[in-house]
Amino acid sequence: VYPEFVEFCDGAILLAHNARFDVDFVSEELTRHNLPVMSNTVVDSLALFRAWFPDAPSHSIESLADYLDLDDGGYHRALADSDYIVRIFEEGLKRQKKGLTLKKMIEQAGGVLHFRDTTRDP
Repeated sequence: VYPEFVEFCDGAILLAHNARFDVDFVSEELTRHNLPVMSNTVVDSLALFRAWFPDAPSHSIESLADYLDLDDGGYHRALADSDYIVRIFEEGLKRQKKGLTLKKMIEQAGGVLHFRDTTRDP
């Protein structure tokens, strides 16, 4: 399914909570299976949400959903967590000052991450 996933993501900026873990894990698996590394830019929603919601008691998905009164239950499943990240992101966008640009948002998230080839020379 990897080729279909790459096609689906083509040209997209990916948003992931605690993205360093996901980017490193996926990069290792792609290298292990001799697959081409994705070229997408990745933004870490954990870092972004820390900047956007500094008064939240915690920045876990579940805690932020509760803090923003978005809690519908059901966490720690890919689809449910993805839905919460989108909803938290949308709520954060509403609270931003006018003039928020992609560049400013990326700065608030501490920069971008990229998938990388983890091949090591013998």
